[in-house]
Formats: sequence, structure tokens, C-alpha cells
Amino acid sequence: MKELRVFKELAGSCRPDDVFAYLLRTLMPAVATWSYFVNWAKVSAQVEDLEIDLNLLNSALGKPDFRNRIERLALEYPRVVAAFPILLACREKKYLVLDDPRRLDSGVSYDFSDADHATEKEVKAAVEFLDKSGALQAFQDRSTKNLVDYVTGVEVGLDTNARKNRSGHMMEAIVDHLISTTCGRLGLEYIAQATRQAISSRWHIEVPVDKADRRFDFAIRNGRALHVLEVNYYHDTGTKLKSTAGEYIQLQQLLKGSPQLHFIWLTDGPGWLNTQANLREAFDANDYVFNLHVAAAGALDEVLASID
Repeated sequence: MKELRVFKELAGSCRPDDVFAYLLRTLMPAVATWSYFVNWAKVSAQVEDLEIDLNLLNSALGKPDFRNRIERLALEYPRVVAAFPILLACREKKYLVLDDPRRLDSGVSYDFSDADHATEKEVKAAVEFLDKSGALQAFQDRSTKNLVDYVTGVEVGLDTNARKNRSGHMMEAIVDHLISTTCGRLGLEYIAQATRQAISSRWHIEVPVDKADRRFDFAIRNGRALHVLEVNYYHDTGTKLKSTAGEYIQLQQLLKGSPQLHFIWLTDGPGWLNTQANLREAFDANDYVFNLHVAAAGALDEVLASID
């Protein structure tokens, strides 16, 4: 880790142990904005696509011959079959299900991808899918009054699975604002989501990469120097953190072969608190490892302004 003047101001020392301890103390517990919780536009769009089908299925709710009504309804209006998977909180269109887990040759295929043109055989198979999954019994026996409302709840639940990705996007958005402000102040150019080809086309600088699809989160040019940044946020601990740290140590070594190239890893999140050894390894091996607080408090300015 290269010494920076700002470390003395922030941590009271440029000693690696002191700077690393400060880095850990100032990790952000969250980077959530209001859009983190639920993507309501996506939920509404998903429900709206199936609203007619769900309202047709509503007509069978609460009836004692529920299964027969569903089958008759699906035979008359095959399009309602498209709504069957979401009743099980699934969005996929094709399924292979083992009737007997002891027999690998007992798989039965179900396809909901062309419900409008479903044959009678396919419709009956789709109703069987709901029946064997337990959904028909659940909707007949329980107090679901409206499938549109039910599916809205399902979609909200499924949308929470995207929160991990949203944290990453929010981290990038925060860093984008920081970089935009810093580059505006220093008169520098930058590219977000910078591929090797984009960097070469814009600045005629060739960047060695460790994999063909490498896309740097940001690339910043200052005179002859090029800074490439990778950005991530980890709320939870996992094997991903260890592999990421190792990957970026190797990337640092690869880029060091070109004197004008500089690598900055900007990472944050409480996930690192239980994986400190891996972060420390990268902190010691790489030139620049910052969190949001350190970067915004002057470290990014100092690095970008010091090399031309």
C-alpha cells in the first residue's frame, strides 16, 4: 500500500497497521437508498402482464370443484396457463420435475412458454403441475380471495432477491458521483464500465487484461497516466470476498507491468469485518485499497492529482 498524505490526517499515522485499522473502522454498514427496498415499477409491470389471466382464475377460487373449474377454464382460455408458475413463486417457463427422486429417469417436462397455443394435452399437464405441487389444494383450502393481490405479494418477495445486486449498483452510483465531482474539479476525463476496447478507442492506451470480458467499473485519465478502478460492496461474509481479493492482487501485478497504469480497488461493507485477513492481504499487496469514507475524504483526490 502506497503512503498518502491524507492517511496522516485521517488515521493519525501512515503506518499500514494504523491505516488498515482506520479502514475497518470506517466501513459503511449499508449503502441503501430508497430504491433498495422494492422495485415497485418492476413489480407492477410483472403483475400487469398477468392481470387478465389472474382475474379469470379468480372465478374458480372458493369453489368446491376447484380443480375441475381450473381445468375447464384453462381449456377454454389456454392463456391462463402462463400464470401458473408465478402461483408457485417461479418465473421460469420450462421445468423438469422428478416424479420419484429415487429414479433419475422419472423426470416429467412442463412448458409454459407458449400458453396461448397450448394443446389440450399441454393444458392438462399444466393443471397436473399445479396439482402435484400442492398449489391447487392450497388455494382451495385457504383464504386467498384475490390472485392479483396474491401475485403482487409474490412479486415483492421475489424482488427482494435482487437486493444484493442493487447494493452493488448503488455502490457504483455513489462512486460515480464521487468520481464525476473529483474529475470535474481536477479537469480529468473518465469512462464508466470501461472495456479494454473503449479505453483504446478513446485514449489510445492499451491495457493488459486478465480475462477477455474484463470491464473496469471506471477508468480515469490524467495526462499519460490511466487509473482503472474496481468497485464493490459486501454486506455479508462469504467465499466471494476471498476470491475477489485474490483476483485483484493478481490484477494489480498484471497492471504493474505498465508504468502509466494504476489500479485502485474501492471496496466497502461489513462483510469484510469477518474476512479481514483477505482484505489485509490485498491492502498490503496493492497500491491503493480504499473504502468510501477514505476515498471521499481526500485519498482519491490525492492519487489522481499526484500523477500526470
